[in-house]
Parts: sequence; structure tokens; C-alpha cells
Amino acid sequence: MLARWQGEYPRVELRINLEATRQPIPALLAGALDLALTTDAPRHARLSRAPLFADELVLLVPAAHPLARRRHATAQDLSREHLLVYDAPREQLDVFTRVLWPAGVEPRRVSRVPLTEALVELVRGGAGVTPLASWVLPARRQGLATVRLTPDGIERRWSCRLHGRSAALGSAEALRRAAARARPGRGRDHPEAPAPRLTRSRATVPPGPRSV
Repeated sequence: MLARWQGEYPRVELRINLEATRQPIPALLAGALDLALTTDAPRHARLSRAPLFADELVLLVPAAHPLARRRHATAQDLSREHLLVYDAPREQLDVFTRVLWPAGVEPRRVSRVPLTEALVELVRGGAGVTPLASWVLPARRQGLATVRLTPDGIERRWSCRLHGRSAALGSAEALRRAAARARPGRGRDHPEAPAPRLTRSRATVPPGPRSV
């Protein structure tokens, strides 16, 4: 998605601010970011919003895992697992806020891992299971399987947040079009009103919506 956007605006410098990943809205308001991709940020009078796409949080498991043969996994299933998650507070992880906590369930063990690639390889090696956004799943899935979380699935809607009156940002509308063409994972596009056209971008890209 970002590659498509950069191809449309080759003269725009794209910098990803990893330090702002966990708190993108305060970083936007403080001027540390021009643009942020988020899933659940509240409305703010100083910020505009351009819808991008919806994706699904799924459970990545080893191909030989018993859950790989299931149509979906429940909170009770996760209570018996070593859960590998991103290195973020639990209140920022949808697997806790939308799956485990509503059921009053705690996994057998939880380990925090900072990188998507490391999460994938740990699962491939049989170390545990991990919830991942469908759009970041690896192309090579040898030794891996995905399982829906809960019978209805966990859908998140991504949007681009930016200063509503700024004239120094990259085009959020172009980013929305790139996201629509990319059609990540099982998500569906949500074409809505375009965001303001802008000219420069410093972006933050969370590893998972909110985080996953």
C-alpha cells in the first residue's frame, strides 16, 4: 500500500516514526507526525479522518496444531496456549480487549515480541500462537495455518488521521486509493468521502491495529 502511494508521489519523503506507534494521536497533535494509520482513535476537532480499509484479526498457529483444524478459536481455547503478542500494553491489544477480557480468560502464558517477522517464525517453530492482522500475514505460509478468532471474527477498520487544516502533508486521498487497490487480507474496502489533499508526509504505521 505504501509502495503504491510512494510511486504516485515519488518526490515526497516518507519517514516512519516507530517511536510514535503506540501513541499516534498525541504525536499528531504535538506535530511529531503529519499522518497516522489507526484503527480505533477517537474523533478530535483538530484532526480529519480518511477511511482506508477493514481487515480481520486472525490467529496464526503451527500447521500441525489442533486449532488448525478448527473453524474458529475461542477465548477458552487461548487459555491453554502460549500466546505471543506485540510488545505493547494489553489494553492496546485487541486479542485482550475483544476476546480474552470479555470472557474473563487469561492465557496459559504470554510473551511479548517486538517484530512481526519474529512472531511468525516463533509460531512456525512451534513456540506458541499469535494474533495477527490479515494484511500482515506472510506470503510464505509453509508450516502455518490461520484460524478465525471467535465465531464472528474480529474486524478492525483502519483510517488515516491527519491535521485537518495542514497544507504540508502527503495526499491522504491517494493513500486511501492505494489501500483500496491493495485489498489486504480478507478486509473490505470502505470508500467514503476523500480527505484533504496535502503535499508532505511523516507517517506512523502501527504493527497492528491498534496493535494486535
